[in-house]
Amino acid sequence: MGLLLVGCSSDPAAPADGSGGGAAGSGEGGAGEDAAGGASDPEGDGAAAGGFTGGAGQGGGDGGLPGGLVSCAGKDGPTGELELMVSVGGEELRVLLHVPESHDGSAALPLVLGLHGFTASPEDIRDSSHLDRVGDERGFISAFPEGKSGSWNGGVCCGVSEWNEEQDVAFIAATLDAISAQYCVDDRRVHATGFSNGGFLTHRLACELSDRVASIGVVAGQEGVETCTPSRPVPVLHIHGTADPVVPFGGNPVLSYPSTEATIAGWVERNGCSDATTTTLTAGDTTCEAHTSCTQGAVVELCRVEGGMHDWFGGGSAWTEDGPPEGFVATMRIVDFLEAHPMP
Repeated sequence: MGLLLVGCSSDPAAPADGSGGGAAGSGEGGAGEDAAGGASDPEGDGAAAGGFTGGAGQGGGDGGLPGGLVSCAGKDGPTGELELMVSVGGEELRVLLHVPESHDGSAALPLVLGLHGFTASPEDIRDSSHLDRVGDERGFISAFPEGKSGSWNGGVCCGVSEWNEEQDVAFIAATLDAISAQYCVDDRRVHATGFSNGGFLTHRLACELSDRVASIGVVAGQEGVETCTPSRPVPVLHIHGTADPVVPFGGNPVLSYPSTEATIAGWVERNGCSDATTTTLTAGDTTCEAHTSCTQGAVVELCRVEGGMHDWFGGGSAWTEDGPPEGFVATMRIVDFLEAHPMP
């Protein structure tokens, strides 16, 4: 693994200790993954549906923009898996970065952020989501920042970062700057996804960094900021298990967690969507319904996993050398959604 230093010169941060679930864990406080990841999906996982610039796998759509629409001169950083140290407010914070080996710097690539859950690490969300593998196949850079003490300030969640009111949105903005300084990134195809506490922050990015984040995909995290005023409508995909005991589908008044219904309703209103929904996927225990009549095509979609727990569905050890399992796979649903919704 290489090391890229951005605005700093000290040694790389020590590897995360894996607290919160180990290499394949996705959860908060050690919550593991549901290897089944939902029930059978006759459409499969969509992994072979073409590159990130097109193709219609799970989630559909042929959105995205051809690469090369920005200047790539001098942006030919190393490929493979690297550690990036980003200087923010006098502190150096770690980002795990994966750049497809095929990238030669001649054309712009999309960038997908993966934000880990509470007490977890960049390695955890990488190994849960396998965004690095999908990025190699479909042509995007994946980046996994590390929150302080394994936490993010997502508004009402969670831990040290919430209590200290850490400026995590600024950290993410600085991360985007650092990556774009060394790699040819298509600014219209910068996206974010996150699990649990990372999902809370992902929603917050859509609220507060909508000029840079084109669309988001969230698993098991709610929108928990006091005021959400994006500068434009932001396409949102939200995936949640109805039996989630950590971030309950119906909310948690004690912790001030809103419900999934309230989270979706907020985005429907902000994006100027009609109340009507269209069922976009039915796969065993998973049903996806989308509000598609929205301002600037900013779709709001909810995938409800009946009986689903606090998991990155169809992730982690459910994957083999051949790819993802059959059935509902959160990663592929998210990647297809992001692909279909670049910056307008």
